[in-house]
Amino acid sequence: MSYAENSQPHNLTADELTLIGRVRDAYLSQGVSCTACRYCMPCPNGVDIPRTFSFYNDAMIYGDTARPRRDYSRSNPAERADNCIKCEQCVEKCPQKLAIPELLEKAHAFLMEK
Repeated sequence: MSYAENSQPHNLTADELTLIGRVRDAYLSQGVSCTACRYCMPCPNGVDIPRTFSFYNDAMIYGDTARPRRDYSRSNPAERADNCIKCEQCVEKCPQKLAIPELLEKAHAFLMEK
C-alpha cells in the first residue's frame, strides 16, 4: 500500500510537529539559509555570494572546517566576501531578505581563520 494514498492533511501529531520544528530550527542555526537562487547576483563588487555561503554552510553543517577553509582561501580573491562594500543591493533582491552583508562578513572571518 502506498503512503501517499493514505496520507491526509493534518495527520501529524503534536509531538511529530514539535520534532519537525526542532529539526528545522537546528538546521537553520547551522549556517546561512541561502538557497543559492542567485537572485543576489551579480554583485556589483564581484563577490560570489552563493559560493561563499556554500563554503560556510559546508563547514557548519558537516563539522569539516579544513576543506571549506582551504577551498575558500584558494578561491578567486576578487570573488571573496571581504570585497563586499555593503551596498545592500543583494538584500533588496534576496527573496528571503537575508542580511547578506553581515552574513558575508561573518562567513569570511570564519573561513579565513587558521
